[in-house]
Amino acid sequence: MLISPPPSQLKVVIQKLTPLFIVLAAIAIFFILSNSKPPAEKKEATTYLPVVEVMAVQASKVTFQVSSYGIVKPKHQTQIVSEVQGRITRLSEKFVAGGRVNKKEILAKIEAADYEAIYIQAQANLAQAQARFAQEKAESNVALKDWQNITDQEPTELGLRKPQLRQEQANVKYAKAALAKAKRDLERTAIRAPFEGLIKIRQIDLGEYLVIGKIIGQLLDTSTAEVRLPIPDEELEFIGKINPQSNPIKVALYTNVMGNKIEWQGIITRSEGVIDEKNRMIYLVAEVDDPYLRAKNNMHPQELKFGTFVNAEISGITIEKVFKLPRFLIKDSQVLVIKNNQIYERKVNVIRSDTQFAYVTSGLQNNEVLSITPLENFTPGMKVKVINADTTIKELISTQVSAPQAKINRIPGGQLSPPASSKAQGAD
Repeated sequence: MLISPPPSQLKVVIQKLTPLFIVLAAIAIFFILSNSKPPAEKKEATTYLPVVEVMAVQASKVTFQVSSYGIVKPKHQTQIVSEVQGRITRLSEKFVAGGRVNKKEILAKIEAADYEAIYIQAQANLAQAQARFAQEKAESNVALKDWQNITDQEPTELGLRKPQLRQEQANVKYAKAALAKAKRDLERTAIRAPFEGLIKIRQIDLGEYLVIGKIIGQLLDTSTAEVRLPIPDEELEFIGKINPQSNPIKVALYTNVMGNKIEWQGIITRSEGVIDEKNRMIYLVAEVDDPYLRAKNNMHPQELKFGTFVNAEISGITIEKVFKLPRFLIKDSQVLVIKNNQIYERKVNVIRSDTQFAYVTSGLQNNEVLSITPLENFTPGMKVKVINADTTIKELISTQVSAPQAKINRIPGGQLSPPASSKAQGAD
C-alpha cells in the first residue's frame, strides 16, 4: 500500500522543479526555430576603388608676366630761381599751383628800367670802343707808311703803334662782353619756364623784392613720367635684358577708377642696379610719354597724374615649351600621374609659380593624364576609378576656387567621392 506525501511536501517539489522545466522548454524552442530558419545567402565581397578626376596636359608657348607697383613721378623737376634782383611787377595767370605752362613762357616780370639803362650804356661803350679801335688802326697804318718813307729798316711795334692797337682791340672785346651781360640781365627780368610743365608751387607774390638766387617756385616736367617698380631679385630672370633701344620691354600700368580699369602703356628704361637693404628688392624704372596728354596724337585713355599709385604688369621672356598647371596640383614638386587606371607620383621641375598657376619645364610629356583629386593616403600603382577624363586646364581653373583645400569624402563601404568644384576668380 502506497502512502501519498502530504500536500505541503508536493508543493515544495513542484516549486523546485519549475526552473528546470522552463530551461528545457527554452532549449526545445531554440532547436525548433533553428531548424526552421532558411539558409543564409552567400555574397561576394565588393572592392571599392578611389574615384579621381583627371585632366590631360599639353605644353605651350608662355610669355611670363611680372607684377609690381609704384607711384607716378615726373622724370624731371626743377626749382625756378631769380637770376637778377628787383621788384616783381607782373605775375602770369598760369603761375599758380596746378598751372600748365609751355617752354619759355613768361611766369613773372621784374622791374626792368635799371637793366634797360645798363644795356643802353653798354651799347654806347661798345660804340666808343669800336671808334677808338678804328682810329688807332688808321693811325697804325699812317705810321707804317711814314716809316717806309724814311728808312728801309724793319719798323718796331711801338713805331707802328701796335701796343695801342691791341689795347683798343681788347677794349672792344670788353665792351662786347659787357653788352652781352647787360642783354642777358635785361632778358632775365622776364622769368620763363625752362620746359613745358606743371607748376607745383609758387613762392612769391606781386610787389615782392627778389634777390639773386631766391627760389620762386617749382616746375614739374610733363613730357615724361617715371615709375619705380620693386622686383624680387629672383624674378629678374623672367624679364630679360633691359635695352630700350634694341629690345624695349613693355609694361602696362593700371589703376581702378570707379570700378573701371584704366591702363597706360610704357617701357622699362633701366634698372637701378642695387638691391634695397630694407625690402631686398631691386628697382626697375618705367617711363610713360606725355602723361598729361599735351600732344595731339596721344593714345592714353586719360591723364596719368603725378602721385597716382599704379599696379604694373611687365612683359617678360617667352619660353616655347612649358606646362602651365593649376598650382594646387603640385605638392613638394610632385604631381599625381594616372596610367592604365593606376596612380603614381612624378617629380617635376617647377621654374615659377603665381597665385593660380605653376610652370613646369620637365618631368611631363604631352597628353599625359594627371589627377586633380588630391589623395592623402595611397600606394604607387594603386588602382583608381577615373572620371571626366576630358577636363581642360581652362575648365578646371574656371570651376575651382578652393581646390588646394579640397578633401576626399568617404562614403559607406569605403568608396571615395571626388571633391566638389566651384568657380575660380581671375581665370585665364
